[in-house]
Amino acid sequence: MRNTVFFLFLFFLSPQKGNANLNIKIDSLQILLENYQSEDAMKVDLLNNIGYEYWVVDPSKSVQFGNSALDLAQRLEYLAGIATAQRIIGVADWALGNYDESLTKLFPALENYGKLNDSLGLANILMNIGLVYADQKNYQEALKYYFQGEKIFKQRNQFSRLATTKTKIGAVYTELENYEKAFEYLTSSLAMHKESGFRYGVAEASNRLGLLFREKGDYENALNYLNSSLQMSIQINDFEGKSKTLENIGSIYLVQEDFVNAEIFLLRALKAAKEVQSKKWLKDIYLDLKILYQQKGEIDKALNYFELHSQMKDSLFDQKKLMEISAIRLKFEMDRQKKSIEIGKERIRLLEQKKRNGRLLIYLISSLLILAISIAYFIILRQKNKIKLEKKEQEEKEKLNKSREELNRAKLENAILQEKELQQKLELKNKELASYTINFIRKNELLDEIKQELVELEKDASADQTKIRRIKQKVSSNTNLDKDWQDFKTHFEQVHTGFFKNLKSKHPNLTSGDLKLSALIRMNLNLKESAAILGISPESVKTSRYRLRKKMNIPQSSDLLEYIIDAGTVHNEN
Repeated sequence: MRNTVFFLFLFFLSPQKGNANLNIKIDSLQILLENYQSEDAMKVDLLNNIGYEYWVVDPSKSVQFGNSALDLAQRLEYLAGIATAQRIIGVADWALGNYDESLTKLFPALENYGKLNDSLGLANILMNIGLVYADQKNYQEALKYYFQGEKIFKQRNQFSRLATTKTKIGAVYTELENYEKAFEYLTSSLAMHKESGFRYGVAEASNRLGLLFREKGDYENALNYLNSSLQMSIQINDFEGKSKTLENIGSIYLVQEDFVNAEIFLLRALKAAKEVQSKKWLKDIYLDLKILYQQKGEIDKALNYFELHSQMKDSLFDQKKLMEISAIRLKFEMDRQKKSIEIGKERIRLLEQKKRNGRLLIYLISSLLILAISIAYFIILRQKNKIKLEKKEQEEKEKLNKSREELNRAKLENAILQEKELQQKLELKNKELASYTINFIRKNELLDEIKQELVELEKDASADQTKIRRIKQKVSSNTNLDKDWQDFKTHFEQVHTGFFKNLKSKHPNLTSGDLKLSALIRMNLNLKESAAILGISPESVKTSRYRLRKKMNIPQSSDLLEYIIDAGTVHNEN
C-alpha cells in the first residue's frame, strides 16, 4: 500500500511535465531500476513512473516502459499497477497519433480504476478519452467525457486538474465556433494555472487562446498569446507543445502572406514534431508547407508535402481505424452488460440454494412430525401440496424468464449483425467518396498549377505561343467545374441520400453555391480542403461559412456541422 501511495503521489502531483531537471529525474529513476532486483509491485511502480516522465520528451519510450510495467503487473495481479500502466500507454499512443491503440488501453483502464474505487483515476481517464475523441473531431463525444471529468475534479477540489479540463473544453468550443464559451473557459483556465504556478498549463491555455483569436481574425492578439506559449514551452522542454505552437504561429504568417516568417516557423515546427514522432502535428504541418510552397510557386516542394500530408491523414483517419475504435467502445459496453448479467445469475443461484435448503428443512420437520404426532398428518400433507404448487409456479416463471433472456439475446445478436452489414456498406461508399474527393482536390490543384506556369511562359517572347494556347485550351476543357460537381454530387448522394432535397426544402433561399458548401461541411472538410475544391482561398471559405450560418439563421452558440447533418437527414415518422 505504501508503494502505491508513493507512486500515485508522483503520478498525479508531479510538478511540471517538462521542467529543466526532467532528464536528471529520468536518469535517476533508471539508475534505481537497474539496481532494483526484485520482481514486485515496487518495480511496477518504478517502471510506470519512468514511462510517465518520458511522456513529454519521448512518447515512444513511454509506451516501452508502460508495456514492461503492464506485463509485470499482470503477472503479479497488481490491479493498481495494471490500471496505471494502461493509462500511460494510452496517453502516449494518443500523443503519437495512434488513436485506435490508445482506446484499447484507456477503456480497460477506466474499468480498472472503477474496481479500485479511485475517483481521481477515473477522472483522469475520462479526460484522456475525451482528448482522443477531440482529435478525431468527434466534439460532442469529447465534451461528454470532459464534463464527467470536470464534475469529479470539482468534487475532489483538484484545482490544477480542473484548470486543465477547462482548457480542453475551451478548445472544443473554439472548434465548434462558440467563441464566447471558448473565451470564458480558456481565460478561467489561464488564470487558475498562473495562480498555481503550473507552467505547462499556462503554456497550453495561452496556445489555445492564440488559436481562438486566430479563428476570430484578430492576428495581433493571437500572435501575442502564441509567442507567450512558445517561450514557456521552450523553458520547460515541452517538445510537443513547442511543435504545435510553432505550427500555429506559422499558419498565421501564412494567412498574412508573410512567406519568410511562415517558412521559418513551419520548418521549426516540422523539426520539433519529428523529434517526438507526432503524427497528428506532422499532418497539419505538411499541409501548411504544401500551401506555402504552392503560393511561392515552388511546385515540386508543394506536391511533395501534399503527398506526405495525404499519407499521414490516411494513417490517422481511415475508415477502417474509425470502425475499429467504434468496435472497441462497443466491446467495452458489452463486457459491462455481460458482467451485470453474471452478477444477476449468481444472485439467482444463491436464492435457489436458499430455497433448496428451506425445502430440505421442511421435509425433515415433516418426517419428525409424522413419526411423533399422527394428528398432524393432514396438516403436513396440505403443506406439501402447497409447496409443490409454489415450486411448479416458480419453475414456470424460471422457464419464462429463460425464454425471454434467450429472445433478447437473439434480438441483440441480430441487431449487431445488421448494424455490422450496414456499417460495411457505408464504409465502402465512404471510401469511394473520400477517394473521389482527394482526386478532385489533386486534379484542381494540378490544373491550377499548370495554368500559373502557362501564364509565366506567355511572358516569355521566345516561347511557342501557339502551343501555349493549345495547352491552355486542353486545360480549360478539363476544368469543367459543372461536370466535376455533378460527379461529386452523384458520389455524395450515394452516401448521404436525400441530403440536397431535404436541405433545400428546409431552406429554399439556398443557392447552388450554398448547397456545395453545405456538402463540404457535411463531410467535415476543413477550410484548406474546402478551398482546394471550390477554387477559392481559405479566408473566402470562412466568409462563405459565416454567410451560410446567417442564411440558415443559426446562432453562434450552435454547431454548424450538427445543424447541417440534422437538416439534411431524412427523419422517419412512425
